[in-house]
Amino acid sequence: MEIIWNMAVRNVLIITGGSVDIEWAKGWLERQKRAGITYDYCIAADSGLVSADKIGVTVDYMLGDYDSVDEDVLAKYQGNVPGDRYPAEKDYTDTELAIKTALDKIKAGNGRNNPEDPGEQSAALHASVTVIGATGTRLDHTLANIGLLEQIEREGVDGYIVDAHNMIRMLIMPGKDMVKISSRGQFGGYVSCIALTPVVHGLTMKGFKYPLDNHDLLQGVSLCVSNEITDEDGEISLKEGKMLVLETQD
Repeated sequence: MEIIWNMAVRNVLIITGGSVDIEWAKGWLERQKRAGITYDYCIAADSGLVSADKIGVTVDYMLGDYDSVDEDVLAKYQGNVPGDRYPAEKDYTDTELAIKTALDKIKAGNGRNNPEDPGEQSAALHASVTVIGATGTRLDHTLANIGLLEQIEREGVDGYIVDAHNMIRMLIMPGKDMVKISSRGQFGGYVSCIALTPVVHGLTMKGFKYPLDNHDLLQGVSLCVSNEITDEDGEISLKEGKMLVLETQD
């Protein structure tokens, strides 16, 4: 059977209920647009709807219990934007529900004829899910949201958490084992790697001030914090394990 790829949805933006610097978000989305990076679908999760409204993005889907959403903002979108209302007490956070929705939308938009066929499992085709509002004063939510990047990566989709000071992604092997960061387009001046498994085997960092070659990075050490790209591109790869890659700025 011929597979017809329908790339109606490739890059999804989620705005969720953590801290959002509105002016930064406006500027960052504009810079993304100038760089040729646009978002095909926007999901507002709970009070992320308020942030989305202030930023001025078009919301395609909304979800949450909406208890913390201003009535006038809610009235503006309800009835005009598809969505689901969930109880406050549930087994998933609103951010996780938004991520599940985003991944389902990407899979559907990529036209997988048979999800059970391993030959069709590479449906992502460089798709991405970017989450704004995933960090903030609630450290429990921040850590949980960072952990949710694994769900995105396991589907072969690039996952990002972005705020005014950080861009966070996850590398997993088996899975996505390499990222390349352009010195011209990097988010901030520093790049850090943090192990999420007891050992990250075979970590190699090329084009950095502090390079590594086939290094075994242990969990719970700060060796790979605040590195800097010195070449045109910085390349990070691993052979086995799971780790965070953070681009940061003060």
